[in-house]
Amino acid sequence: MQDPAAERVARLADTAPLSTGIHGWTWLWFVVLGALVIIGVVLEKKRQERIQKFAAARSLTYAKRDDRWVHLDLGYPHGSGRAHKGRHAMTGVHEGRAIAIFEHEWVTGSGKERRTHTVRVTVTELPRSLPRLDVGKEGIFGRAARRMGAKDIELESDDFNREYRVKGDRRFAYDVLHPRFMQWMLHTDAPGFVINGRYIGYTVGGKIDLDQVDRDLAYLDAVIDQLPKFVIGR
Repeated sequence: MQDPAAERVARLADTAPLSTGIHGWTWLWFVVLGALVIIGVVLEKKRQERIQKFAAARSLTYAKRDDRWVHLDLGYPHGSGRAHKGRHAMTGVHEGRAIAIFEHEWVTGSGKERRTHTVRVTVTELPRSLPRLDVGKEGIFGRAARRMGAKDIELESDDFNREYRVKGDRRFAYDVLHPRFMQWMLHTDAPGFVINGRYIGYTVGGKIDLDQVDRDLAYLDAVIDQLPKFVIGR
């Protein structure tokens, strides 16, 4: 059975004139552009269906559009660009905790410089509200900024300070990032996390990868397990 997208492309091709002059090439350009748009729509619809099935199999609620989560400050890209949207959101309960998995889409620039960006975000609810804490990989730009005098929170481990940047309340950072936790992050090459109020989140570039959803949730579970009992209130 022929793919519906292929049938539409074939019908578009049948309407193109055979002339290879300027008008012929113009028609050919519109045919190719139209075909690409149709294929993109079909592929996105199939991806949506796969995410819906994935969510249903795990008793999660699916929403094609849910902008509530993009207003939660979990670090970048919060506060960057404009037209923030939450797409393909899956919400529900995992290991007794409320969770949300979604794509955060936003726009930067205008005209020829306009760009649409997407990251996938995994969020887990915490037992109680906590101060904001942002822990992430240092990166080239972070190291350069540090050499120029920029200051993050310095912890007891020099190795950890070289690999990670820490922003937030200093006392809370010291309470959370105990020596065993820092060693675990270094040993596992953990990407970092953001705590804000009753939520802890983890952001990765790109769209939702269904093969990585369980891994992302397991990572946040492991981070929560590292939080001291007196901090998390359990």
